[in-house]
Amino acid sequence: MPPQTPTFHPASGWRIDRAVTRRIRKFRCADGHDRMHLPMTVYLRGRVVGGDTGLWLSVPEARSLAAELARALALGAEEMPVRRPRAGR
Repeated sequence: MPPQTPTFHPASGWRIDRAVTRRIRKFRCADGHDRMHLPMTVYLRGRVVGGDTGLWLSVPEARSLAAELARALALGAEEMPVRRPRAGR
């Protein structure tokens, strides 16, 4: 029997989601390097806590993430490796 996909319960525990109402932006930092900012919203038991935050990535990190997401989307759900969350998460 194939492994089953873990069940996701958005109203339990901590969750960080992309803040879809805000755009991903590129910034030039003081050190001269470009960084990407991915807006995120933090939730605890389904409620927003602490306001919006974000994930800062270097341009190579952003490219790597984009490539990994593209690979995952191309594989399809049935070919994706299944990971079970650890107890208490």
